[in-house]
Amino acid sequence: MPDRIAPTAFLLAAFAALATHGCSWPCEGEHARQVAARVRSEFLHAWNAYERYAWGHDALHPLSKTAHD
Repeated sequence: MPDRIAPTAFLLAAFAALATHGCSWPCEGEHARQVAARVRSEFLHAWNAYERYAWGHDALHPLSKTAHD
């Protein structure tokens, strides 16, 4: 269980840092909501793939989607 906490904490911290400080211009209006929705969508896509194919393994072969320890 502790080996799963570090990657999870890192991904959440990186996402929080990008979500709060990643915008270098004043984000307002509909465009900002669209960008935020896209970021959330891409993050969840990556997270779900990580959970499905790489959780608990040392390395992942991305094309074959097989793990290697």
